[in-house]
Amino acid sequence: MLVIALSFCNIKFSIPTSSLSLNAVLKGVFDFPKVSTGNRYYLIELKIKNTSTTQIEFLTHSCTPGENLVFDSSNIIPVINTCVSNRLRPVILKPNQEFSVVSIITSSSSFPEALKVGWIFLNRENTKSSDEYFNTLFKSREKGENILWSSPLKLGDWGGEPYEIR
Repeated sequence: MLVIALSFCNIKFSIPTSSLSLNAVLKGVFDFPKVSTGNRYYLIELKIKNTSTTQIEFLTHSCTPGENLVFDSSNIIPVINTCVSNRLRPVILKPNQEFSVVSIITSSSSFPEALKVGWIFLNRENTKSSDEYFNTLFKSREKGENILWSSPLKLGDWGGEPYEIR
């Protein structure tokens, strides 16, 4: 169960880390020569799995879930999906169910050899409106709070795992 502690300027709650696993997978490495930026782009997939026997709920946006991403390197930039109608959406994971989201990342300078990817985990209790959601998201990113981290993801030119058989 999520424990919530609210204070005047600081919103904290504990993430049920023993009930969730987070896995980051490199799916592809791209260079866009027509753009001529010289930047490398990595397609990553983030998988959040409910390993508990109870349902877990959290929030993200309907088409920009990349806003929930955070990295242990300050020069990594997520390429955010654009969309017409972006609504705050609850995600409900039943036991053993998995939430999967893909994102493109790039770098303002150079990529680290290994990158930890985090998901800012917010729920309805501490984000009752879209404005409150963005404020809490910003504060969590700034303070390093409410984040579920992956194991280090190895980055390189090897191409990743573009497909999987389930």
